[in-house]
Amino acid sequence: MLQQRIIFVNARFLTQPLTGVQRYAFEISMQLKNLCDNIVFLAPNNIIHKEWAFKLNVKTLGFTNGHLWEQTELPLFLLKQKKFILVSLGNTGPSFVSNQVLTLHDLAFLKNNKYQAVWFRIFYIFCIPILIRRCKYIFTVSNFIQQEIENTYPISKGKISVTYNGVGEYLLRQSRTRINTIKDKIVLCVGSLSKRKNVDLLAKAFIASELCKQQYQLIYIGCKELKHVSPSIPTHPQIKVLPNLDDLYLSKWYLKSEFVVNLSSYEGFGIPIFEALAFNCKVLCSDIPVFRELYEGLVSFTSLHSIDYVVASLNKLPMGEVKFQQFKDEIQTKYNYLASAKSILKTISEL
Repeated sequence: MLQQRIIFVNARFLTQPLTGVQRYAFEISMQLKNLCDNIVFLAPNNIIHKEWAFKLNVKTLGFTNGHLWEQTELPLFLLKQKKFILVSLGNTGPSFVSNQVLTLHDLAFLKNNKYQAVWFRIFYIFCIPILIRRCKYIFTVSNFIQQEIENTYPISKGKISVTYNGVGEYLLRQSRTRINTIKDKIVLCVGSLSKRKNVDLLAKAFIASELCKQQYQLIYIGCKELKHVSPSIPTHPQIKVLPNLDDLYLSKWYLKSEFVVNLSSYEGFGIPIFEALAFNCKVLCSDIPVFRELYEGLVSFTSLHSIDYVVASLNKLPMGEVKFQQFKDEIQTKYNYLASAKSILKTISEL
């Protein structure tokens, strides 16, 4: 059945700033391209990840962009096609294309809506139920999010499954070839600077911690999401905020950072934690259900109820263990993009 249909991939993610959603979409797309001949990647013209677009041999179409392109020009193009299936990997897709599979990464628009713009929430609240009902199949990135989706929307278990994130191919190669790099006194926080990441709490706790007194640096890497309210990070000589970096520079920061911290109050997966483990970093993260599901035994956890909890957890980080071997075993079996791409293709072949 798969060989009789062309697979179109909704590559609008190439026009969006890099977060975990875009990372998943690109890495899965690269694996799909390697596994399948009859596949075409479609995007608007306002591509910002040009190197990714080149690797995927993307076909651009239309004159609009954003949700307008996704809801109008993309489905109009598909109307002219005969046998096809659309793969949308970035939370949304054309609402009235039923011959489609979708990856829904989380329900942040419902669960953490105080951190998001009103128009963003309204669009998702309207669009997601339609997509879940009309799409042939739904993928998500953790058992926790699958359970949330099933508890929120009328969807049968036979219509949804988990396709885990992993570590991107370039980052994984860098981590394997330079694992014995000497670590510097750096606490790294990677990810968008939205309020649900609690980056301001981390900065205040860091300033009050022993790590700050011991001349560690706190480095934030990640662009501010325009659609989210940006938090204020205290100004301090040992705190630096960097924009999004490409994989070359990101891998260099992972290589030299001793600790990686993620205090997000809600996540679908938490890719930077996984990347940090690959680079032999000690990790501290918030004690939320999805992190317990994925990283139990590999990281240290802290409560977000009080800054004192976070300070105490930061102070204990130097005494923690590095769990690289356990991580290595996990990445080779369960959590990798190749396995997830194969699962997507297998599901499509059975539809």
